[in-house]
Amino acid sequence: MVVDLRERSALADLRGVEGLLDPLDPGVGVRWERADAGSSVDVMTPEGRVLVSEREAPGGVALEGMDSATGDTLWRRVLAGGTGGSPPGARPEPVTCQAAPDGSGRLSCLRTGRWRQPGPPTTGTDGAAHLWTVDVRSGEVVGDVALEEAPTAFAMVGGTAVVATPLETTVRLAGLDPLTGAARWRLDLPGPDDDGGRSSALDRADVQAIDASTVAVHDGQVITLVSDDGVVLRRYDELAGVDTADGVGFWWLTDRTNGAVVSVVNDVTTLVTAEREVTVQGGAVPRWADDGSAPGLVLTSGDTVRAWDARSGEERWTADLDRDVHTAIVLRGRVHLFASDRVVTVDAATGRTLWRSPPDLVPTSPLSDGRVVLLVRLDDRGDGGELVALDVADGDERWRSPLPEHGWVTTTGGLLVVVVDDPTGETSGSLRVLG
Repeated sequence: MVVDLRERSALADLRGVEGLLDPLDPGVGVRWERADAGSSVDVMTPEGRVLVSEREAPGGVALEGMDSATGDTLWRRVLAGGTGGSPPGARPEPVTCQAAPDGSGRLSCLRTGRWRQPGPPTTGTDGAAHLWTVDVRSGEVVGDVALEEAPTAFAMVGGTAVVATPLETTVRLAGLDPLTGAARWRLDLPGPDDDGGRSSALDRADVQAIDASTVAVHDGQVITLVSDDGVVLRRYDELAGVDTADGVGFWWLTDRTNGAVVSVVNDVTTLVTAEREVTVQGGAVPRWADDGSAPGLVLTSGDTVRAWDARSGEERWTADLDRDVHTAIVLRGRVHLFASDRVVTVDAATGRTLWRSPPDLVPTSPLSDGRVVLLVRLDDRGDGGELVALDVADGDERWRSPLPEHGWVTTTGGLLVVVVDDPTGETSGSLRVLG
């Protein structure tokens, strides 16, 4: 009884940890299945979760609200704003949708108004950029905003849609009311050169929220942190002082646990916050889920896995795993390190190895409900097989569940999902929600 109460208390503490699955029990089976679910966005409402399926539609996107418990259709809506003046054969960039972070049940979708044409590649704008906002409880369109410029990305932070548009020498950032389109603030961010020119060859800008009140803007070289009221907090030039004569590899991601942007240039990682920049050796290991039990943790992988302090940059520990690690989950003072062929769990304070997954199990995705880590045992043909749950504490097997042929495991908003491909290519396959 005492152990059960402790387990329930521990699981309650994990509720709301981004990236974790809903609690799973032995005998997991198919809760519902659909053959037409498309790609889904998880949206929280005051009443609970709604899954919203996205599909391309002429000039916009087709949305469908689905009950996350049953898969039943709640509503359907087509959002279309015209196709503007794109040339024949050009394809518009996909519409992207993001849920409001306040749990209000609103979903905002951006049509960039940009198109691409193959052979040779050509890009352009069609003057039909649009921002829609839908209340997912009813499917009602509560915001319908035509945009004058052609942005490349947006992020929802607070009740503001932050829209990024690359121009000739700057990136224009605008904080918009997603319901009315009214500009709450505007900001032009210069490029890295002294003359204001931008070095990005992609003519794109990305923007992502890193906490409840801050976004990060990336123009291809410079990262800028901006508050939700339009104040520049810090600018960081990724390539300043880097010799690019022999080429350079760089990428970035957001670290919401540390409220930071992570920049990786030639396997050197820099953590950028509004207060500081901290540089450490190795390529960053993203954390799929983090319950905060190892505060200020930064992980890198290279010749070995290293843990660093996010504030000081001091090394905390190393764990020689003889393999590259591509992601991690931090739970209850343990770090579960996911390589291509193995999960290795170490103590978050010391790096001491606690357990390793068996060699016949493959970590296809970083999946855990806080009690177990999920791996896959493939059949002799490298297909189907079984879903295997290992205890997060000691790696012991807790249960198995069969997987269908041509199925691969992933997650959507806390739900355990099996996507089943159609090997004939005649359909888009099906989506099965397990529980």
